[in-house]
Amino acid sequence: MDDEFFDFETFTASFSQSIVSENDDLASKATGELFISKPNSILWHVKLPTERIVLIKDSSISIYDPDLNQVLKSDVDIFEEAKWIKVFTDRDARNSLERIIERSDSSTRVIYRPLLMDSQLREFVINKEDDKIRSIAVYLSGKDRFEITMERVEINSNISDDSFYSLIPADAEVIVQ
Repeated sequence: MDDEFFDFETFTASFSQSIVSENDDLASKATGELFISKPNSILWHVKLPTERIVLIKDSSISIYDPDLNQVLKSDVDIFEEAKWIKVFTDRDARNSLERIIERSDSSTRVIYRPLLMDSQLREFVINKEDDKIRSIAVYLSGKDRFEITMERVEINSNISDDSFYSLIPADAEVIVQ
């Protein structure tokens, strides 16, 4: 599979995420920042409406709740709705998807669908303009979907490893699931 969308070592962006229910009602909205460093680190920092920090490292996911000062640690595969994000760092995850490409003069739209029918993910769509990812739509079983709009996208900027861990305090209570 061609990796033109994933030809980077680091990726940072601010985002706005909407969850839209099956009847096209806006169920919730969140904003924050996304950091990806290959080969295997993803930090999803939700700032509003309630701060949450989601750290995916290798096959582990940690979700930090600052209000409770707790970290829920688990295998990322338990969180079916989060599996799609592994395609940004994991070539094997991309190889398990069917890819459909639609191009226009200034944008590229790529639709990914799981090859196996055991996934809750129906498809996700990446829209790229001017060589930068601008939006992602994730369609789950049923008709719920996530819509993520990216702004201030930077490719291959310097991200220290400390950036991925500094937001989760060492004294946070860890709950292993």
